[in-house]
This record gives sequence, C-alpha cells and structure tokens, in this order.
Amino acid sequence: MIAKSILGSLEYAVEVLQVPLIIVLGHDDCGAIKATIDSVDGKLLPQGEFIQHIVENIEPTVRAAKANGVQDIDEITALHVHDTINDLVSRSKVVREALESGKLAVVGANYKLVLGDIHPLVMLGQVTQ
Repeated sequence: MIAKSILGSLEYAVEVLQVPLIIVLGHDDCGAIKATIDSVDGKLLPQGEFIQHIVENIEPTVRAAKANGVQDIDEITALHVHDTINDLVSRSKVVREALESGKLAVVGANYKLVLGDIHPLVMLGQVTQ
C-alpha cells in the first residue's frame, strides 16, 4: 500500500504541476522484496519499525505470488509493480481522472541493474494533449 504522503505528492504532481507521466520503477534483486520474502518464510524478524512497515506493505504481493507458485524475486518484484499501480489508481481519484481524460499515463517498469536497461511491464493511459 502506498503511503498517504506519497499519494499526496503524486496528486500534487498531477493536479498542480500537470505532469503527464508517472513511472513506478522496480529493480532486480530488490532488498525490500527479499526482506519480505524472508519475513514470510520466517527467516527474518525485522525489529525496526520502518523495516516492518515496508515488509507489511509488500507482504500481500509476496503471499499471493507464493500461493500461485511464484518464487523468483524478480517475478515477485514485477508483480509488486503491478500491485503498486493498482493501488495508486484505485485510491487516487485525481490520478484516475487524469488517466481517464488522457492527461496522464502511468508506466510500470523494471530496471535491470547489471544491464542498465529498463524493461516496461505495464502502461495505463496515453497522453493525448
């Protein structure tokens, strides 16, 4: 789940600054995804309040992935990018309306660190202005 402060920043960018594009970018071998996998598997019991907050936000994606037989960290990262975009669009009326009106596009992608490449995963909307 995206923090309210981040949703507020994104809404400001869309409504006030009129940005035409939001990119949700994951990356391979993500430490936050790994920490969440380890936590779900009982291998990590994060003591830090803020580490636990990150793990709790990613945990639904990890649990759903595992229930569907997905174990690969990069595949789970891709699923989390999708889930993050779904969360953004479902919770923010400003973002949703900008998408529907053609003022905004939202792209989900994965950055391959070793290769230096960005691989698109999902695209919503198309800027028509």
